[in-house]
Amino acid sequence: MIKTITNLPIKAGIVGTGFAAKLRAQTLQADSRSHLVAVCGHTPAKTQEFAETHGTTVVDSWQQLVEHPELDLVFISTINRDHGKIARAALNAGKHVVTEYPLSLDPKDAESLITLANAKGKLLHVEHIELLGGL
Repeated sequence: MIKTITNLPIKAGIVGTGFAAKLRAQTLQADSRSHLVAVCGHTPAKTQEFAETHGTTVVDSWQQLVEHPELDLVFISTINRDHGKIARAALNAGKHVVTEYPLSLDPKDAESLITLANAKGKLLHVEHIELLGGL
């Protein structure tokens, strides 16, 4: 059973700084029930610009982001090959996870992530942002 987040605002972090991450940040900022706490990306200058634009803090790596003590939720909006390992680390750190499609490039890994999320009582949601009109 998924444990409900009852303390608002929900504190979120984003892995990635591309178009999908930008849409996520804008959505989080527009809703008083959420707060964008941190972001990380591959390119330091682009990550810093993203953070300044969206009023958030830069962390140096996705590993630091998923371990961030303030976060409730991690959005994964980075390259496909990294989705599975970031989702696993976030779930193991006690975070809820929303990731862009695919969850993992390996179907067995994806199944194990679903099992892990259920065992931890955490949300694991795979989203097709293009279906929402984002791409």
